[in-house]
Amino acid sequence: MADRISAAAGIPQSLNSSDTALGTVWAAERVRADKCVENAKDIGELIGTPFVVRDMVQIIDALGEDGMLRYWGECVEL
Repeated sequence: MADRISAAAGIPQSLNSSDTALGTVWAAERVRADKCVENAKDIGELIGTPFVVRDMVQIIDALGEDGMLRYWGECVEL
């Protein structure tokens, strides 16, 4: 899906596909980063690995089973 979005936006899939590809990708990712900061301004400081680990440990403790984490998830690219 990310490849289709990038292609539709004219973002090169390879950084060495042209002499302007790196700059184009850099600019597109800067826009994406700025949007991320804007969208997460109220909760951004609470997002990160330590918070995820804390939450998962709390789930393990709440289940009261054998203390092992069994996680099923899906990797989604944006």
